[in-house]
Amino acid sequence: MSSVGKFGLRSLAQSLARELNHQKIDIGHFIIDGGIDKESIGDYQIIHPDHIAKQYLNFYEQDKVAWS
Repeated sequence: MSSVGKFGLRSLAQSLARELNHQKIDIGHFIIDGGIDKESIGDYQIIHPDHIAKQYLNFYEQDKVAWS
């Protein structure tokens, strides 16, 4: 995806966050910078799916007064 497309997704997430905040709906925008697999492939940046899941869970469980 191009940088313009990624900017569009980020902008959409920010707009949704502002629009839905009063309904206590939180919006997150994540960028996974690498391939996703359970084992590495050569020098290519591979991220284990369990590590991604852990970060999503951390985001969900964080204290709302310290929202990222």
